[in-house]
Amino acid sequence: MRRSRISSTASVALLSASVIAVNMLAFLNISDNDKTIITIVTVVLSTFALVMSLLIALLRYEYREDNYQQCGRELENLNQRLKIRINEIMAENKGETDVKSSKEDNEKFLGEYNYILRRFNLNHSEFDYCYSLMNAENAKEHGSWLPIWYWIKWNLFDVYMLYWLIAILPIVAVFTAFSSILNTIIQ
Repeated sequence: MRRSRISSTASVALLSASVIAVNMLAFLNISDNDKTIITIVTVVLSTFALVMSLLIALLRYEYREDNYQQCGRELENLNQRLKIRINEIMAENKGETDVKSSKEDNEKFLGEYNYILRRFNLNHSEFDYCYSLMNAENAKEHGSWLPIWYWIKWNLFDVYMLYWLIAILPIVAVFTAFSSILNTIIQ
């Protein structure tokens, strides 16, 4: 969620800067037809930036980030208590490895786990599950290509890529237009 928040904020900021840059093109020595096109592009990009800002605000990345962190802290607390209980059971049974916990213990911890998940209401995506599975101790079973695939998917093909494309494409278009106009003026 933090990456989504940072990427979306940067995207809106760079898109807004692109709108200003497009407006600056109108001050060059260009035809009235080109100035009309610049005005149309500016209105379209401004509207897009406004809509994008509203949609990103509705996604509430900061709230979701805090929600995930709080959920993670409570799950980690439950995990620590579960480890302590397992160690207690092992000590009571003098280190035997084939010891089972009581039904009450199992129901208690499962109930707490489900309560935490229901309370925080935001769960991780399937990708998050696969990524954590890959990083688990049994990741060697998945093959050596899986970490590379998840890194590519995580860093390039997630929603962040869309935000960065929205941020970068208008900048490239502005520089291309500016170069084209300068070439026309020079010639």
